[in-house]
Amino acid sequence: MAPERFIASVPSVDADPDAPLLASFSDYLGRVRGLEPKTREGVLLGGRRFLDWFRHHHPGQDLEALAAEHVLAAVEHRLSLWATSGTRTAATSHIRTFLRFLCWAGHHDQDLAGVVPRTPHWRLAHLPPRLAWDDVRRAIDAIGATTPVNIRDRAVLLLLATTGIRNGELRAIQLQDIDWRAGEVFVRRTKGKRDRVAPLLEETGAALADYILRARPKVDSPYLFLSFTPPLGPFKCASVSKIVRKRLRHGGIELGRVGGAHLLRHSLATQLVRQRRPINEVADLLGHQSINTTALYAARRGRTPLSGRRRMTAFARFLGEKAERYIELRHSLGYAFSKQAGTLRAFVRYVERAQLDAPATRTMALDFALSFGGAANSRVTRHGVLRQFYEYLAVYDVRTEALERR
Repeated sequence: MAPERFIASVPSVDADPDAPLLASFSDYLGRVRGLEPKTREGVLLGGRRFLDWFRHHHPGQDLEALAAEHVLAAVEHRLSLWATSGTRTAATSHIRTFLRFLCWAGHHDQDLAGVVPRTPHWRLAHLPPRLAWDDVRRAIDAIGATTPVNIRDRAVLLLLATTGIRNGELRAIQLQDIDWRAGEVFVRRTKGKRDRVAPLLEETGAALADYILRARPKVDSPYLFLSFTPPLGPFKCASVSKIVRKRLRHGGIELGRVGGAHLLRHSLATQLVRQRRPINEVADLLGHQSINTTALYAARRGRTPLSGRRRMTAFARFLGEKAERYIELRHSLGYAFSKQAGTLRAFVRYVERAQLDAPATRTMALDFALSFGGAANSRVTRHGVLRQFYEYLAVYDVRTEALERR
């Protein structure tokens, strides 16, 4: 029998007064927001943490008493626990989603999501880690074909490295999803909820055929990849990452915190961009809905893999901080400012990629406005957004050149 202290530490669902509310929130995330189970878990945890903070600091009060100052205090508490921009952004996003749910479900008469401040998240300041393509090939070539596990793992790494599919997408592949004649694999349950088709290279197709014919367990399961550990069945979420990390280490590659399927995905994307493949072709292969997501890899062209990576210049960092403060100011004044905010963030990325130095000049703004092409009125609009931002920026850097109206 287990010691009493372990039994007592397991909370009872019936004893949790917030269990029905969280169950309703989970149903909302799945049915209304359409989130995948893995994403839903993270947002649900964010809602649970917000509730725990409110119950602790305002015991006995109902959620109808929740006010803007409570939300700001809870957000400040959550942000103090996280150091990276990504985790801070996720924390505020989860709180915002939970507050929208409270209003939608009638638990509060106001939508307090707008009270939650926006946190800056510099996409180009923390680019995805990747491996040199020679390292990827060395790790794959180091896998022998002497045991069923080796045959399976080689097929897994080749499929990940040549198609760029995600962990969950690989686990969802079924035997019927492979079109051997066309040399394609049908990818279902994608992140963007859009099924797609990925091409199979000859080497990858041969490895898959070898696995199916010689190594795959003879069990009644529709899934392509199966575990050899009893009970035999499809991969779990951690299975793919463990295989990738194990094989990369056996190939002599030192890994940091990131070492799963996404590391191979980032490596493939960067390799394709370095080969000057069209950016829309790379986006289609990876299943990106927005070309801006794929542009992350174009921004890092020529950078050193995993180490020696060029950082944001002091001017780009200064410009980014002021842009976010300016965006928050416009929001606080009641402006939607969504498209303009996108323009300013794109300007910061442009300055960072070009490694430009202070001060902000007319030429810098004009080159940025013209770099996107498009209609003349679009260029004028971008220039107008920068003109107003330059006026704000001049307060902090008197060297900032004024932009003329166009």
